[in-house]
This record gives sequence, C-alpha cells and structure tokens, in this order.
Amino acid sequence: MSYTILYRSMFVQMSDGRYIPLVEMGDNNVYDISWNGHQRRSRSWQQWVINQQYDKLAFTRSEIMNEVERVINIEKERVGKPYADYEHKEGVYTEQEIEKNWGYYSGIAIEGKHCNNTSAQQVRNFFLKGFDQAISFDDPDLELDLYWCTEYPHWEHRYAKSEQELLQLWEELKAEKRNIWIGYRRLSDYLWNKYRKKLEKKPKEAKTVGFVVQFGYRYVEKMTPRHLHYTAHLEYAFQYASRNAAEKVVQRIKTRYTQISETPFVIPVRKNGQNKWEKAA
Repeated sequence: MSYTILYRSMFVQMSDGRYIPLVEMGDNNVYDISWNGHQRRSRSWQQWVINQQYDKLAFTRSEIMNEVERVINIEKERVGKPYADYEHKEGVYTEQEIEKNWGYYSGIAIEGKHCNNTSAQQVRNFFLKGFDQAISFDDPDLELDLYWCTEYPHWEHRYAKSEQELLQLWEELKAEKRNIWIGYRRLSDYLWNKYRKKLEKKPKEAKTVGFVVQFGYRYVEKMTPRHLHYTAHLEYAFQYASRNAAEKVVQRIKTRYTQISETPFVIPVRKNGQNKWEKAA
C-alpha cells in the first residue's frame, strides 16, 4: 500500500506574522540510492498548499490550522457514512474511530508510525510544531529554493536569501504563470537542529511526604505482577504518592498473599532534617 509520510515541519515566518508552511514529506515506497548502495526513502521540503491556493505565498496561523482541520474532516465526511465493509458489515465508522485511525483512511502517516496507527491529533500536533520551530529571514543561513517544472523531468530554480528577494521572485514567477514549489535550498538539517525547540524537562521536586505499606516489621519495597519484595528498613520502602495508591497495594496483599499472617496497613511518612524517611506523626 502506498502512503505519504510526513517527516518534519519547520515553517518560515514572514515579517507580517504570516507563515510559509514548509513540510518535509515523501512516499513510503520511493527510495533514493546512494553511491555506496544504501537506500533511504525519498523526501523533500515542500510548501503545504492551503485550500488549493497555489497563488498565495504565506498564511496566518489560523488559516493553516483551519486547513489541517478541513483535511481531517474530509475523511470524517467520506468515511463516516453507512456502507458495507469487512469490519463493520453494514455499520458506520464513528468519529472517534476516524480520529484514532485517521491515517488508515487518508493514506498519510507521521514518521515512525504506519498510516494505520496515525491519529488525527498527531497530524494536528505535527503542524503545530511547525510554528514552534519557525525560522525568519533574520537568520543569515536561511535560503529558499523556488523551483518549477519546465518539461519533466527538467526543473528550473531561483533562490531567495531575504524576504524582499522572495516576494519579488514570487511576483515575477507568478506573472510568468509558473507553478512554483518552495523548499529549503540547503542546510535544512542544520536549520532543523538549530531551531528545534526541545521541551525543557522541569526537574522533579523531591518528595518530602508519602505513604508506605507495612505488615509486621516489614515494608513493601516493590510489587510486581508475580512477586512481593519487602525490606525491614523504612528507608528502602517504596513511597506511594497517595494513600489511595498504597491502599490498593494493601488489598492486593490481602487477596493474593494469604500466607502472610500479619495484617498490612498504610502509614504516612516524611523526610526529616537529615533527609531520611521517618513515620509522620
């Protein structure tokens, strides 16, 4: 089955706040072969066309996301109608099913996933990331490639290193009635790594209070589906974040480990001044 893979989204932001939605994409069954025989799926950076508006260069954030939603809804309207199929017989696909398995119906997948398990929300997130990683012409490394087909497989190219150059070229080529494609001329991987926004992981706050499960003189250290591990030292006991979570462990011990004669119970704990766990008063 042939389907389209969306690899990366990295938009170009214009000075007026609009965006050129550039997306790296390619077909799953088309490959490039290098000089040493290595293969990888073909892909290229292209402008995502908004609502068939080939003559328009840049769009607002809402226009781009409205187009994404329009494309998603096309499948909901097409698939969400009664018809016979091997799974539903004479039923219909629900909106939830189409949302969850949108790629299956559209033939579009996010990199790392097959189209069969690409959801509509993953596609929305893919385009939202394009705004987060947008590049402006303030960056001296940004250079766009404007290209068009003269007679397949021959293409012509013009390049723009500034917004002014881009707008001028765009108007000139449109006046010549060229069907223009836009992509990054070079350094796309460099720009990607430069502008990729990595989510800063907030350092986890050290726990100072919690709950442990005790039975007799022992404490639960770890519980797996098959084994109960325990310790005689409070310091090594597992600290549950809530009493409810600890109570569930108590019930599991009572139902699955009937050989334990001591009754399990929950006790609150806290860190003391020496940063060691102790029973809370």
